[in-house]
Amino acid sequence: MPDVDRPPANSSAVERGEVPEVAELGNTLTGLFNTLGVSQRAYAVRVTLDPSVVSRYLRGQRVATEDFVDRLIREVEARLGTPLQEAARARVRDQRLAALRATDPALHELETVRQEAAHARRTVARLGREQDALHDRMDRLEAELAAANTELEQQRTDWARDQTAARRRELELRAAAERDRGAREALEAELARLRAHLADLTALRADAESRCRALEDRVLGLEEELGALRAGRGGPEEEPGLPVAVMLDRVSAHLVAGELREVTRALDAAAWERPADELVRILAWLVEMGARHRAEWMVGLVCEYRSLDVVAELGSRLPALGREAALDRELLSHLMRTGTPQDLARLHAAWSTAQDGHRGAGLLTEAVRTAKGADLAALLALVDDAGATVHAVHKASRRDFQPRRLFGLARRLSEQGHEALAAAVLTALVDLTKSEPGGAAAFVQAFGALVPSRRADLGDRIVAVATPPRMLLLLDALYGLRNGERVADELLARVRDAEGALPALLAEAREAYPPNEPETASELRELLLLTYVRSEL
Repeated sequence: MPDVDRPPANSSAVERGEVPEVAELGNTLTGLFNTLGVSQRAYAVRVTLDPSVVSRYLRGQRVATEDFVDRLIREVEARLGTPLQEAARARVRDQRLAALRATDPALHELETVRQEAAHARRTVARLGREQDALHDRMDRLEAELAAANTELEQQRTDWARDQTAARRRELELRAAAERDRGAREALEAELARLRAHLADLTALRADAESRCRALEDRVLGLEEELGALRAGRGGPEEEPGLPVAVMLDRVSAHLVAGELREVTRALDAAAWERPADELVRILAWLVEMGARHRAEWMVGLVCEYRSLDVVAELGSRLPALGREAALDRELLSHLMRTGTPQDLARLHAAWSTAQDGHRGAGLLTEAVRTAKGADLAALLALVDDAGATVHAVHKASRRDFQPRRLFGLARRLSEQGHEALAAAVLTALVDLTKSEPGGAAAFVQAFGALVPSRRADLGDRIVAVATPPRMLLLLDALYGLRNGERVADELLARVRDAEGALPALLAEAREAYPPNEPETASELRELLLLTYVRSEL
């Protein structure tokens, strides 16, 4: 908590230029401004400010806003035709923070904590990308390891078959086996090292996420404290409790006058302070005025900085805007970018009522479409609803069926002990493979790209969760493809090895494909019968 009791520098001293930190910032800004070659009055028109405000900023008689400083730097870079060095940018930012610390310590700490929170979020994103890259690297190494094991096993078979051959050939095979064993051991050591690195990265990411949440909570507390402090000094720039209609009239007047900065300030304050019902009125007005981009910006502010209760209520009230003005997709998109799995699970619980059930389902659907694999698995585990998971996978896959993504999701859930959810994902996957246009081809491509050990494990899981009618239709769809026979044969082999699965599938085929059915159905039935006979022998 900042030292809010420490009084800021006297405003008269600031106006007289007697605060060294503010004066130093003004000198730096004046040096940048002089490179533009324009008068202060002309520049004030350009940035829609009063000339006296620009003059005070440059003379060090008022702390310049962050927007003014960023705009001036962009103007100077455009004038020079080259970006400023990062050291120069950092010096201006540090001088402005020093001036804020001398004049308004509470606002200085708030901006400092906001920067730390933004840095923490960037750190989380970077660690997430590194984690995904390590997952891909591990998959490739596992494929290489599986290939090495396969080759080693083949060499052992060759050695056994040719043991009566010449001694020299035997020695050559042993030497090759030793070389391959060394390569396999090296791959196993590398894979173990990567797994340890992945564990370290996972711990770092969890720590960064925890710090990010703590910083965001601190930002909220500082904002509340700063608001109370300013209220004690005479109130914010806009009167508290101002009716929405009056506020919208003022925003409209600012728009007509071209005072876009005032419009942004008013909408920013509303996004931070107004209750959900008033926010919906403001959003509806913006959409009606043709300023949908501002409405989407406000939705983003609410999602990132307001409490989950406000976000949940806003989501429940958005349908009142009507289908054409609906901002539901924008709301969900922001939540996917800024919300943690825990936050999304709380919102799903809030929206999974008789009135808002479709909104809770929509959140899970958007997560299945866009969330990262680890975050999606964590969210589904927190929700822990197999029926909702199946529904979300079906809805998300109608526009973009991604079997490989669903394979990985089921594996993650199973590894974390959520077998019912993993089974729900695979059940939906089997149904989509049969029902979606091009679903069987996508399944074959994704399944064939897996390493042999992963294919065997996935095949066993599919056989375990798919009922005989589902499995029969899946095999029918795969055998109907030109390049689907290999995958279908592999799945059929897993059926043969599963206790009791093959007789049940054969009984289903006899009922579904009587002898007078088309030739393809008869061929599948005969193939199942032949597989059954071979398994008995």
